[in-house]
Amino acid sequence: MKLLATIFLFLFFFGSSNANDFPNTLTDADPKSFCLKEPDAFDIDQEHVMIIVDRTTNLAEEQIEWIGDNIFSSKFASNFPPFTKFSLIFADDKSVQLQELQYSKCRPKTGKKSKKFEGDLYGSDENELVVKSTYNRFLNGTDSVTGFLNLKNEIGLSQKAENTFVLETFIRVLTDPSLDFSKEDYTKRTLIIASDLMQYSDNLNFYKYCGMQSSFRLNEKKNPCLTFDMIMKNKTVADYINNTKPSRNLDNLEIKMMYLNFDYETNRDIDTAILQLWADYFSHIGYQVPEDAQDWIERQLDF
Repeated sequence: MKLLATIFLFLFFFGSSNANDFPNTLTDADPKSFCLKEPDAFDIDQEHVMIIVDRTTNLAEEQIEWIGDNIFSSKFASNFPPFTKFSLIFADDKSVQLQELQYSKCRPKTGKKSKKFEGDLYGSDENELVVKSTYNRFLNGTDSVTGFLNLKNEIGLSQKAENTFVLETFIRVLTDPSLDFSKEDYTKRTLIIASDLMQYSDNLNFYKYCGMQSSFRLNEKKNPCLTFDMIMKNKTVADYINNTKPSRNLDNLEIKMMYLNFDYETNRDIDTAILQLWADYFSHIGYQVPEDAQDWIERQLDF
């Protein structure tokens, strides 16, 4: 009897404390953002996924579906632990400093048992139906609130832009505290850029470097684009890149590129050269670029 009593007490105390290690969906999370009110109160991983979508070129229906299927899906959200924050910002016709987060919410528990994340299952102090309903509200939203799955309907509304500030948006995301993407606040951060990656501004113009402007032609057979080292020989460009590089905020960061194809803008040789320009830029600022491009670049299939 003493042995049974000991086992019961062990299971009661240690089982209860283990359940309490995970946040309560209703009491510990904000009802609107689904994010934890006091994240430091729990010994769990805190992650943030920041998504940059380039809207300076009109996205075709196939491209919107591709982005939606790969990012704005239940499967994608469930690849990250409960209470991971997902944020969306556009590179569009606005000045970089005027860009605002279009979405920023955390994914609640699914309420289901998960081999990947123990904290997904509803706790002993939670109602199963309430937890599952909260997750459904995160995915599908309400009549007045956009759900995570519905974000794909927002990304294709492009507006004519005189510039494409992909680089500047990347830098701002990593340096502006108001966007809440600091290395100090999260154990892991994932930055996804969905774009054709044709940076176009007064300070950095890939159309010029890839011979796509009549005033600056290259022999595309030999060299479809200037290399990063060639570009850095221009002191003005080098100063701009070095003075703006976000090298202090690269820890616990993973960068993913979703490369959009626009046949009227580029060709396969230029595509490869542009991706190499970005890889060399990331290496220059101190980011460890994976050796295998498939580990960090996903190309859209031709359509």
